Amino acid sequence: MKKDKSLSISTWVIILFILFTISTPIIINWLLFFPYPSTPSDLGNKEWLSFWASFIGGSIGGIATLFAVYYTLKQNIEQNKVNQTIQRKQSRMEIIPYIDVRLFLNKPTANPAYALFSDLIEESKEEKSVLEDEPILQFPSGYILFKDTKTSYSNKLEQRYKSILAQGGIEQKQEGGVISWYDSGIRFVTISLKNIGIFSAVNVTLELNNNLLQDYAIMPSFNHRVDEIIVLKLVFDKDFPDGEHIFNVKFNDLQGNAYKQSFKLKLGDEANYLERISSPELIKAFEV
Repeated sequence: MKKDKSLSISTWVIILFILFTISTPIIINWLLFFPYPSTPSDLGNKEWLSFWASFIGGSIGGIATLFAVYYTLKQNIEQNKVNQTIQRKQSRMEIIPYIDVRLFLNKPTANPAYALFSDLIEESKEEKSVLEDEPILQFPSGYILFKDTKTSYSNKLEQRYKSILAQGGIEQKQEGGVISWYDSGIRFVTISLKNIGIFSAVNVTLELNNNLLQDYAIMPSFNHRVDEIIVLKLVFDKDFPDGEHIFNVKFNDLQGNAYKQSFKLKLGDEANYLERISSPELIKAFEV
């Protein structure tokens, strides 16, 4: 945005006042050389000296008063802007949402892979029942599949991943009538999002930000009520790289101010861990 270099109205008033003060005696002096209008014949140096002293003194006093009024008004305007900024910040802090993100804690089960998902599935003694009971989640909760450099969101888990999950991360392969079992390399991670602020968050988006995807939205936007818990079941296919991945949670408050929170999820062969999410960072203030 280019800076506006045009002069303000108050500046023009001061300039015109100074020009008027300087030009008035010059014009009067110039008019004295014309026969019309006539001037009193008894005006001498004493009278003109008195006139110029009064005029110049009044002009200087008027200019000084004008400058004082101008700078007083300018200072008041600047102070009002500061006060408005403070008031807007206080009002914004009173309604700011806060999204808390955590790895979902589950009850231990005999199947370590299934344990990540057991919180929303009724406990069963047989893996067949586990496979059949894998729930259909209600938006915004759902499953997010990370495969290659793409992601996809769904409210239910694909059948292939259900089978692998039920078999503890082991995938079955059949070649020439011989059935073999091997580690699928697929990782299942469940995270929960909870709004622990005192007001709702609107237009919430979850983005992945790494070397392959920059601020890539991995699910549709949604509104997040206070104390609402959203469960996201993340499925990382074997071709998705290990290491640290940065996720951004972006949202607006009820006034329209935009915020961002970030957290890191590290994927590894032995364990996955989540770095605590950052505090809300204002990325764009709402302008009236």
